Amino acid sequence: MAYRAPRYCHLHAAREVGASAITLTVGTAHADFPVDNLIDDRAQTLFKFATSVGTPTIIVNLGAGWETGINRLIIPAGHNCTTVRVAEADNVGMSGLAYLCVNTDISGGALASIDLTASQDQYLQLIFSATGQFYIPQLIFTKTVTLTVGPTLADSPDGYIANVTRINQNTGQSPTVQHGPQQRVVEYTYENPLDTTDLTAMESLIADVGMHRPFYVDPHSFSATPDTSDPAICMKFAEMPETRNSTLVPMSGTESKTFRLSLIESVD
Repeated sequence: MAYRAPRYCHLHAAREVGASAITLTVGTAHADFPVDNLIDDRAQTLFKFATSVGTPTIIVNLGAGWETGINRLIIPAGHNCTTVRVAEADNVGMSGLAYLCVNTDISGGALASIDLTASQDQYLQLIFSATGQFYIPQLIFTKTVTLTVGPTLADSPDGYIANVTRINQNTGQSPTVQHGPQQRVVEYTYENPLDTTDLTAMESLIADVGMHRPFYVDPHSFSATPDTSDPAICMKFAEMPETRNSTLVPMSGTESKTFRLSLIESVD
């Protein structure tokens, strides 16, 4: 049986460096849909080019102490892209660039999750390989965090909650007001302690996102094609993770902890 343990993507490299580090080398931003919308953590606000142009591009300057090893591009649902590719270079002019992914079809407006060759350079470039007035909700250059220890799934909540208000009246009628889409809720309990690199990765995730930032989760999957059957979901912590020490002192001198993650789908 195929099984994929949950994976996490919490880095949002363009957000970390800010809108001033994002430039457009072909095309300009629409006045009502600025570059800032690429990094505001909201899939409901769009960045849009001002006009229809051929092969418009977006360059992100990761800064002097740039992050290496970026290996994934996520564009949330709600875009109008057709085909894109990603390149890297050590200069803003992108001379001598190397491609991290070749032309990739992402038509249909659905979530686009594209694996990249791990980056090494300071500048990343997204190229729209077509002509059009393209728009996207977020530009998420990130890393896929895979732990060596998986969660215990037995008796683990995994379902949906409804965004509704039910008004109970004296007559017995109970009209229901729908506020928004239902949201998936998942709980992952790491009963087997995390230590060394796993512990560092989990603590980095928690410190980075807190309670307010969304991040992407590849949910656990038993499918032979998990990326299709169980695609990435934008989620937040429904409550702060529960963390417990599990080191037996002085029997073991290695720090280890258990974690319980309560996650809710983000619909921002």
